[in-house]
Amino acid sequence: YLQRGHTQDFTRAFFMAVCDARYEHGPLHLRGEFGTVSTGDAADFVGVPTGARGGYAEVAYNILSFTAAQSELLPFMRYENFSITGRDTAVGTNFFGAAPSVRHTSVTAGVALRPLDNLILKADYCWMRSDSAPEQDQFSLGIGYSY
Repeated sequence: YLQRGHTQDFTRAFFMAVCDARYEHGPLHLRGEFGTVSTGDAADFVGVPTGARGGYAEVAYNILSFTAAQSELLPFMRYENFSITGRDTAVGTNFFGAAPSVRHTSVTAGVALRPLDNLILKADYCWMRSDSAPEQDQFSLGIGYSY
């Protein structure tokens, strides 16, 4: 479905770029990622945002590094921020109803236990804030296995 007045000639390009970085030095673990996307002509369709951008930064520290333990116990903190941009409401129906863009921010604190190289157990608490939703906090438990 195309909105009236928009072209069916898809000439504006879709664009996406992502940068991912990791650094580990002894017990210190740092991670970060940033990405941006522009949907080009796909934004002419109802319900498709015009773009998004955001990223996160995380720091963790292995507190078992001072012992003889082979396991890792990593308290961590992560900051995330991203925004999704919609169509100006004057142009027509947009992705967000009344707001042409929505920002999301969250801070997560937790602990990860890695008893084996390929097994991880995690517990964290996340404080989430968004322009489009009431404040929301969440507690999570997780287990991961890589083979």
